[in-house]
Amino acid sequence: MSKERLEEIEVQGYENDGDNRLFVKLKEDDYLYLREQIERVQELEEENMGLHEILSEAKYSDKTKLLGQNKRYREALEHIKEWSDDKVAVFIAKINLEGGE
Repeated sequence: MSKERLEEIEVQGYENDGDNRLFVKLKEDDYLYLREQIERVQELEEENMGLHEILSEAKYSDKTKLLGQNKRYREALEHIKEWSDDKVAVFIAKINLEGGE
């Protein structure tokens, strides 16, 4: 939808149907152009919704993967604690696996 094309559309007049509805009169080619643009906007909105859903699913999938990875890291830390007598090694492993927290 070009801005220039929209600016070229001229209102040919107005008509009131008596029920407080105002109708705008347009040239037929302007009307058809606007109809095409409406259809295109609807197609793009549907495509946008589909892409939004895909993105949401991807974010959910990434979050699920990260939660699983975090659980495995915590389990690994617990095993290190159980198997190691070296408290410094456990502390360093914990800091590295938890991102310095």
